Formats: sequence, structure tokens, C-alpha cells
Amino acid sequence: MSRKELLQALDLKHEGNFRENYLNPAIQAELIQMKYPETPTTSKQKYYLTEKGEELKMKNL
Repeated sequence: MSRKELLQALDLKHEGNFRENYLNPAIQAELIQMKYPETPTTSKQKYYLTEKGEELKMKNL
């Protein structure tokens, strides 16, 4: 998903708050990963659940 798609899925509005409180911590916890980690600001950037993220998702269903 793109950052915009993630914002919509979580029903959040403020991108700065989203990055600081949700996106960056999820990346640091290795729950999600960037498609293009070498260019994090590219407009083509997408985020994917890692295996660890998938496991957490399944536990919370």
C-alpha cells in the first residue's frame, strides 16, 4: 500500500503524525518494509507487511 492508502485505511488525516507515530515505529519494529528502501521519498514507494507483521495480523483476527 502507499502511504496515502495506509492513511485512509487507518482513517487518519495528518501525515506528519502518521509517520511519527505509526509508520516509522512499524518499520523499526520490522512489521512493515519499504519497497524502495534506498529512496524512501519516491512517489512510487509502497509498504508491505513482513512475515513478523503477518504473524501479528493473524493473532489479532
